[in-house]
Amino acid sequence: MIPPLLYLILLSTLSPFRAESGIMQSSMPHSGGSQSTARTINLPDHFPLTNGLRWKYDSSLGETVSWVTFTGGDFLVISESSPLKVRQRLRIAGDAVLLLESESKTLLTHERRTYRPPMLRLPLRIEPGQSWTWEGKEEVDGETISSRVNGVIEKEEKIKVPAGEFLCLKVKVTTISDDGTASSSTQWLAPGVGIVKGVVEIKPGGFTGFIVWLLGLDHFELELEEITRP
Repeated sequence: MIPPLLYLILLSTLSPFRAESGIMQSSMPHSGGSQSTARTINLPDHFPLTNGLRWKYDSSLGETVSWVTFTGGDFLVISESSPLKVRQRLRIAGDAVLLLESESKTLLTHERRTYRPPMLRLPLRIEPGQSWTWEGKEEVDGETISSRVNGVIEKEEKIKVPAGEFLCLKVKVTTISDDGTASSSTQWLAPGVGIVKGVVEIKPGGFTGFIVWLLGLDHFELELEEITRP
């Protein structure tokens, strides 16, 4: 199992959004019964899906390039980094960015996934400290896997990467599946830019897990070098 690059990398909010089966949302409790004064963040600013937008990253696999195309009412986010290529189909529905399907290829593996219900990639609005959960099924090459994804906006943090210095949201996402795979990703998202930095740890099971380890794909890091706007 090779989780999708931008699904892992980082992920990705939460005032109430339109509920769908299998998607849940929770927020941090308020202390002393007082009303929260935390600033609500519009996540689309930090996760731009603009047709023709391109990012170039320096990663632990070498140069990684990602770009967005709009087709059939959905957004395709494609990422390439030898020996890994990932394609994700995303849709904005209600108050959420949803992941419908993904496809990943390496030199030795080829995997296609469909998410039922569509996976909550990001709620569109959230406050720092709030979290969200998605539970559902992944149909993988004829097999069905149950998965649970937990995400949280940890804090705002200023970081420096080759592309410059950015004030980012630090996002932590963990995934557990009943095929024995577990993954954790920490991502830094900047407004108007998207993913500035990502760190992913994968613990896959079975033979595919051995291939992932053999190819060095069980740990992945990247930092933004350049962004090209259409």
